[in-house]
Amino acid sequence: MRILIISPSRTGGNIFSKWLSFELSYKWLHEPFNINNNLLDKISYFMELDNVVMKLNPFEWRNHYDDKKLYSSFDKIIGLTRNDTLDSAISYTKAIDTKNFTKRYNLDEKWIKDNEEEINNNLNYLSNLNNFVKEIDNSLQITYE
Repeated sequence: MRILIISPSRTGGNIFSKWLSFELSYKWLHEPFNINNNLLDKISYFMELDNVVMKLNPFEWRNHYDDKKLYSSFDKIIGLTRNDTLDSAISYTKAIDTKNFTKRYNLDEKWIKDNEEEINNNLNYLSNLNNFVKEIDNSLQITYE
């Protein structure tokens, strides 16, 4: 079985997809279309694997596959979003600021106030991504909460 998880940044997609692949004893592929992963030359191989859980950010695949082609190559699609998009935007802004997307971090009210404009920009961006994920046909929708 091939399972696709589509989730915007800071929604728990990494942890959830890793956990699901472990529980099912499937291979785990985390954002293979992300150019920083240096996996682009293996995409066709990944798209043929069985017993795999693949986690993608919305639109990550668009330079390689159209939506229908991607979706049709998976048996199950799970859309994972976060209802509290403000917390998601704060977390996303902090991750970009520190270049730390995986480790714990601390922030205070001063940092939030100093980064309010960027947080609001990211709030709009992540809200749009959430809406995209929620509209994926024939997908199981779950939330971070």
